[in-house]
Amino acid sequence: MNRLYPDRPIAAVGGIIFRRDSVLLVKRGADPYQGRWSIPDGAIELGETAEGALEREVEEETGVKIVPLEVVNIYDSILEANGRVRYDYTIIDYLCRCVSGDSIPGSDVEDAHWISLADLRDYEMTTLALSAVMKAAGMRRLDED
Repeated sequence: MNRLYPDRPIAAVGGIIFRRDSVLLVKRGADPYQGRWSIPDGAIELGETAEGALEREVEEETGVKIVPLEVVNIYDSILEANGRVRYDYTIIDYLCRCVSGDSIPGSDVEDAHWISLADLRDYEMTTLALSAVMKAAGMRRLDED
């Protein structure tokens, strides 16, 4: 299915991964939100589970292997242009545990970094991404770092 001007919403997943007082973010390399910092995410492919897609997408974008722990947020990201829906994603964000790897930018991203929670407001992020990270930060347990 075409992601630009789709005929129906696209199911996607995002991973919120912490390491001590930092969260793993990526700088988007393509629209939507090109050049902005975000949670590693991507579309679920046909025949793939949400958690399987999440593990694949996070590793492709960052080089980090994760284990999904629990759902943090479900939201719709709908962007319109010229009176038409240009992008339409239903996104499930998961709190994840880092298993291995370090931040290495991969497909679809310009950069990937562990960013201190105290510095998040210095990075251009959507309000939805920032609020999901803060919600997940309140959900995590110290033994998950």
